Amino acid sequence: MENHKGKTVYNKQTKAERKITELGPIPDTETELAPGPDDVWDETTASWRLDPVAINRHQKAKHAEINTWRDQQEQTPVEHDGHHWDTDAASRARIISVLMAGVMPLDYWTDADNNDQPMTLDQLRELYAAIVQQGGRIHDRQRTMKADVSALTTIEEVQAYPVGWPAEVTA
Repeated sequence: MENHKGKTVYNKQTKAERKITELGPIPDTETELAPGPDDVWDETTASWRLDPVAINRHQKAKHAEINTWRDQQEQTPVEHDGHHWDTDAASRARIISVLMAGVMPLDYWTDADNNDQPMTLDQLRELYAAIVQQGGRIHDRQRTMKADVSALTTIEEVQAYPVGWPAEVTA
């Protein structure tokens, strides 16, 4: 009679762990091999292997992290003409409304530090162009990061991928 009492086994379907308490063989539905968090049982090789959808699940999670980074970056003031300017949706909408009207309501615009700065309509166009350019850089970096993550082949690589600007580049 086989004696595996005290050994830890894992269910091949659920990965549930249990200690053997009775005499006899290890059931065919269990194995002594410990699974990883993203493993599935492979009957052909009689071993655990990476679940093919696991890498995709981790990539999607990293893509969501990248989207959060993008959203934060889009709220980061842009530096233009020696001042920092708000770039959030409300600020962009205010600028667009003035540009569409073609008339500056005042002879200044308020910067991100809440200081009034002299501003002409042409200068406001230049400011808006700077905001759009920053948005383009953010979008380009986001697409690059997502492509990089999609090309990774291990969960460890995906988890270790640094989200953000490369060290030598800032927005």
